Amino acid sequence: MKTLLLTILFLLVAGLDAEPVYVKYRQAFGFKASNISGYGAYYGVRPSEKTRIQITGIGYLYNGSWGKDTAEIKNYSIGLEFQKDIIQEEKYRYYLMVGGYYYSDDDKTTGSKNFHKILDSYNAGVGIGFDYMILRRVSLGVELGYKIFRDYWDEKRGDEEPVPCHEYQSKVGAGMNLGFVF
Repeated sequence: MKTLLLTILFLLVAGLDAEPVYVKYRQAFGFKASNISGYGAYYGVRPSEKTRIQITGIGYLYNGSWGKDTAEIKNYSIGLEFQKDIIQEEKYRYYLMVGGYYYSDDDKTTGSKNFHKILDSYNAGVGIGFDYMILRRVSLGVELGYKIFRDYWDEKRGDEEPVPCHEYQSKVGAGMNLGFVF
């Protein structure tokens, strides 16, 4: 009986000092879709117990044809995010975030519809995020925040000269991620 009580007491005391899963592992990898800090695969590293720096990126190429028309699309996105944990528990964490990303899009259609658009998009935002460990080291997360973006593009239809366009907006930002901590 004495051994059982000492074992229970030892486990309770050891549990009080247990670190959350997010603190035990310094790195994370996964996939993210966020209009605050970028789209694609991400890699994150913790320089300290309560902070994470994360880079996100993806590239996309498409060449296709239908009838006499052809399309060529070249896109890529690269983002950077800083996270500061405000609540850390064993299976979840809440964090404040600030981040941004650059997006480039080059769309060209030839044939019956001659159209060419080149877009440069600059995005930045702040928000709050939540990660939950759905499996031992696999996390599912969501983000909600506020973002601003500035888009510059040239649009050309047929034989016309390219028309420069510009747009500046702010709006609600959101994101989701699925990752693995190690």
